[in-house]
Amino acid sequence: MAEVFLAEANCNRFEEVKLEFKLAPAKIIVVLKSESTTEPGSRFVIEELESATVLLKQYQTGGSIANGVFTPGTTSADINAVDILENETRKEALVEPQKKTGTLAHITLLGNVYKIEQAGELDLQAGKVYTLPVTLVKSNLKPSFKFSYFDWVP
Repeated sequence: MAEVFLAEANCNRFEEVKLEFKLAPAKIIVVLKSESTTEPGSRFVIEELESATVLLKQYQTGGSIANGVFTPGTTSADINAVDILENETRKEALVEPQKKTGTLAHITLLGNVYKIEQAGELDLQAGKVYTLPVTLVKSNLKPSFKFSYFDWVP
């Protein structure tokens, strides 16, 4: 989904027009990290984390905008998260607002697939940035993670 802004205008005839812009998509930022463990060789180094790929699994796509109103799509697709410039351990993607459960992402690193799965419902709202720090360890294919979010200020 593109970085689309929607605007609302409330004014009276012959008066100043004030536009209030709102972002239509939500942004997801996946932050890859690896912490020290007691197991020798189980921690990833920065270069390894930078080579990872992040695939957001089965997110709604195909939404449309008509008369300033965003209507979410009804189809689903995998979405590639891309590197944030100058920080390849952070990957980002724009998604349509939606409620998401189950598998959120697959992280492929050194030939292994790490699955990020959400037990409850995640409500991805327009104009919000969702940060997903993921702690990866070579010996565990179920990494730990925790979502946080804040208003998106472009």
